[in-house]
Amino acid sequence: MNPELQNIINRLKVELQNPLPGEKVHQKMRSPDLNSEPLPANIITRKGGVLLLLFPQNGKLSIVFIRRPSFMKYHAGQIAFPGGGFEPADKSLRQTAIRETIEELGVQSNEIEIIGELSPIQVLVSNYTVNAFIGWSQTYPSFNFNHSEVDAMFTIPLENFTNRGTLQFQEVETHLGMKKFPGYSVNGIFIWGATAMILTEFIEIYKRIM
Repeated sequence: MNPELQNIINRLKVELQNPLPGEKVHQKMRSPDLNSEPLPANIITRKGGVLLLLFPQNGKLSIVFIRRPSFMKYHAGQIAFPGGGFEPADKSLRQTAIRETIEELGVQSNEIEIIGELSPIQVLVSNYTVNAFIGWSQTYPSFNFNHSEVDAMFTIPLENFTNRGTLQFQEVETHLGMKKFPGYSVNGIFIWGATAMILTEFIEIYKRIM
């Protein structure tokens, strides 16, 4: 195990216990073309959990992303973190995030250590409140993604997202037609929407310890 990477993880564990940036940074990744008003307080949203999984790759910290299949009702073809909806058998949203990651990416439960949690995000188009958890694997995970749930998988070094050049505005297809979104353009993929909000909050926290 690389001591430098483990030291970063240990510092992240501590920093994730401090007040989170939350909506302040989420707002940066919302489309200027869309109404970003939150859902009314009396609206009941479905609950979901996703996992931002960190792991060593070529001596650096990397993150895994997936591309959702094109046949999905919501978020078809989008780049996302592994995760999904809360199910009655889940004891918590943390368990939801781990279960979905295992189902989608084929990793083993003993490869995942949860080191913290980010601020919840409302995903208006699918009426979900999503809780994002930060996971850590001390070794490169045993990825074997499920082709029925995942169209493609990408591992990207964390340092790529600290480069301001990766932040761009691009037009993307939404349920309301083509809209311009801020996001991260890396390795030929564009990360936008809720995934970009989660990633932006995590990067803000990561920068605090570097």
